Amino acid sequence: MADKFFDGMENVNEELNAMNRAFEAGPYNALPLTGGSLTGEVASNAVIYVGRLGQPFTSSAFFSPYGGADPITRQRRLVASLAVRGIPGIAYDGQWQVLTSSGPEISRQGYTLSFVATDEVTGFSGNTPLTLQGNGDASVDGAFSAGGLLRAGVPNTEAQGLLKMAVANSANFYVSAGPSGSSLGCALNITSNTVTGRGAVSSGTFNAVGADYAEYMVKRADCGAFAAGAIVGIDASGHLTDKWKLAVAFAVKSSNPCMVGGDNWAAHLGTRPEDPARQDGEADAEWSNTQAAAFVSQQAFDAALEQARQTVDRIAFAGQVPVNLQGTTPGQYIVPMQVGTEIAGQAVDEADMTLHQYLRAIGRVIAVESDGRARIIVKVA
Repeated sequence: MADKFFDGMENVNEELNAMNRAFEAGPYNALPLTGGSLTGEVASNAVIYVGRLGQPFTSSAFFSPYGGADPITRQRRLVASLAVRGIPGIAYDGQWQVLTSSGPEISRQGYTLSFVATDEVTGFSGNTPLTLQGNGDASVDGAFSAGGLLRAGVPNTEAQGLLKMAVANSANFYVSAGPSGSSLGCALNITSNTVTGRGAVSSGTFNAVGADYAEYMVKRADCGAFAAGAIVGIDASGHLTDKWKLAVAFAVKSSNPCMVGGDNWAAHLGTRPEDPARQDGEADAEWSNTQAAAFVSQQAFDAALEQARQTVDRIAFAGQVPVNLQGTTPGQYIVPMQVGTEIAGQAVDEADMTLHQYLRAIGRVIAVESDGRARIIVKVA
């Protein structure tokens, strides 16, 4: 930058007066900086631009929220704008605007901080993508995506029955103090209210792809594996058996349940060990050991879980279920029968049924599956 003053200069007074007038108009006008750092405060009752002067949609700016908001409407005031540089012919120039308001209360609890988007062609759409309030509330006008864990509230500190999340015209979620369901893998795990015992209440139907209601039942230690659709026995202790002489009642293994009860067979295992999180400053070798230990713990849990799973099976108690029996006709009853030491089934016409057979029947054929197996309406024998 060229020197402003030099020896023998004749118009010193004129130059000094020009500088004075510039300072009175504002220091940023007097100091057109092209680099370097500015120290100290910069105060202005007008807009402070960062970027291209006179180009509001391609410059960021700070605004003084002068003039108190109307005490009735408490309208928002613009305090900052963040420029968005467009692409000619593809995207308009625009900006994110930051607005504040004192809100409906006298204290900071009512403060609002809002973010809106606008552009130089279509302007402001009227929606507010994000609003934060002094009381901790936040609202999003549109879809909200979370790449990681999304947590609402603090565990074990909130009163049961407190409304935690409300989805307009859809669902309400309340704090509950009861235990969660099984810790096994699922898409949704709901706790229960300790007073009412309820976990979920719906004003409409519960729709599922499955076609039968089933329950987990424990198998005898000497019981083998059951295929889906197999006729099973129940012994005098309420355990599943594949031996005819031990059975006092009969049922069929579920193939595609819509609901399953008795899902507490793995409760003794607790929860599966989670993946560890690396701590700040943790050395590479220490982190590697932590990961290896977690992997071993998870493998041990998975092995114990599979071992526990082998001791139970899902048995159909209502609904429609296929049975591993060929050559049946709709309307017939499926009656358990002995084949050697094991349990099988036979189809019996209604006209040929005895009372003893009816009492033992596990269901009535209503259709034949595409693979030739009978599909029955379950009747627990």
